Amino acid sequence: MLSPAASRTWLAILIVALLGLIIALFVMGRGGNSFANTSGPNISISDPSIGSATPTVTVFHYANVSCANCSSVHVSLLSILDQYPEDMLLVWKDFQSTTLHPEATYAAAAARCADDQEAFWPFVDKLFASPGNLTTSAFLSIAESLELKSGAFERCVSRDRHLGLVDAAQAEGEGLSITATPTVYINGDRYTGARSQIELRNLIQSYLP
Repeated sequence: MLSPAASRTWLAILIVALLGLIIALFVMGRGGNSFANTSGPNISISDPSIGSATPTVTVFHYANVSCANCSSVHVSLLSILDQYPEDMLLVWKDFQSTTLHPEATYAAAAARCADDQEAFWPFVDKLFASPGNLTTSAFLSIAESLELKSGAFERCVSRDRHLGLVDAAQAEGEGLSITATPTVYINGDRYTGARSQIELRNLIQSYLP
């Protein structure tokens, strides 16, 4: 049987360990405009990306083309990328709210069809410009304005060829406990919620040497 002094020592150790666990869970589980340190998403060959082939900073943007705050973050990240083209890689990840914006899933798949013709980023720009018009006819109109090969694009959209890629990105986000957009990962650290371009630039700069 432990002596009273030894019992108090073990009790103190147990309390400290429990407090440490509670603090860690709190930091990783915070919502809203939060920061969390996580293992982060993986980049796959199917993920649309733009920027440096040897980046110092890799930014993942989990976004929904029906999300106004995502549009603002998207524009900001592209602008910041223009400032650090040799240091930064921007990777798009689809994360849709099928309950609130079911049409956004098909818009995301249409953007992947545009990606087949190396036009993902301008296509997404145009989707964000008209979030209330996410219809097949709108997708075809955007493709025409970008001078894509209309036959190949229309077949890709009508056959839902890339819905699987959108669903895979969604599943990855859910596996990371993402619940809202925009969610941005910078070198594995997660930031959730709307942020200004100045805030995003300051965050990205903090990861540069």
